[in-house]
Amino acid sequence: MSGLELITVIGVAASAAQLVDYSLKLIRTISEIYNRAKDAETRLVRYTSQIYQILEVGRAIQDNEDLQSPLVHNQLQCTLAEVKQLDRDLGVIYLDYTTGSGRRRAWKAIVGNKEKRILESFETLEKEKTALILCIVVVHNHHLQGIGNSVDILVKREMGISDFIEKVKRKGNKDKQKGNSAITEPEDQAATMPKSNTGLPRSPAKSGSPPESSKLGQPPATQGNQTYRHGKASGSASQINGDYKTGSTTAYSYDGQSSKDQSFQVNGNYGGSGPHKHQNQDAAGNSIQINGNVGGEETETQIRKDMGK
Repeated sequence: MSGLELITVIGVAASAAQLVDYSLKLIRTISEIYNRAKDAETRLVRYTSQIYQILEVGRAIQDNEDLQSPLVHNQLQCTLAEVKQLDRDLGVIYLDYTTGSGRRRAWKAIVGNKEKRILESFETLEKEKTALILCIVVVHNHHLQGIGNSVDILVKREMGISDFIEKVKRKGNKDKQKGNSAITEPEDQAATMPKSNTGLPRSPAKSGSPPESSKLGQPPATQGNQTYRHGKASGSASQINGDYKTGSTTAYSYDGQSSKDQSFQVNGNYGGSGPHKHQNQDAAGNSIQINGNVGGEETETQIRKDMGK
């Protein structure tokens, strides 16, 4: 922090402290005047809530260094000046009724020709308070902008919170996977992991039709135990819907899987066996989509080579 910035921070903190002190003083004065003066304007008490808001703004500036900027400081000075003027005017009224008779005095007798000025002062103070809050919002948003941009990079608008958490979990297991593949879990999971290998687009398999590659076997049917719906691989992602190198024989159903751009998608078991049902599969861009099983020794590079890609 430079010397000039340090001076600004100290100045803002000092002004905020004064604003808090004067706000507390005004609240006490208004309360005393209303309690002792007959026929006091009810709106005078309503203005107390306005002072409470200014009090909270002052405390927020005190407690947050990010808000102690030149922009906030300038408007803080204007607000503080109006608060001080109001304190002087109400102080005169307070002195008038405390030095008079012990009986409650009428509002008009206490305020006299100062009433209009006081009410105008409250209105001006309301405008200064609003301007101060706007300055705080501007400064606060400026500090949040960098954080917001970083978050946007990590979490795309179309990616749900649960998908993001699942992706973080998978990151710790990536050493068990070959290449840069990502495994999607059942029910609407999305993966976005970069791939260096690219290929040519391949038409999606029709519903109920067997895979076209000779490398993909069709073992005897077993009882299915899971349905994968609407799995999505976007960007340069890889997606495997099924068991990954478990060697087990399991059967699954797939509905609405999607692979886009330079994606690689396997709707079946990788390193295992089992028949599967497929519906509404989609491959686009430079994708390869396999609706079936892949041998555990196979890699994406080998699969592309076998397919002439």
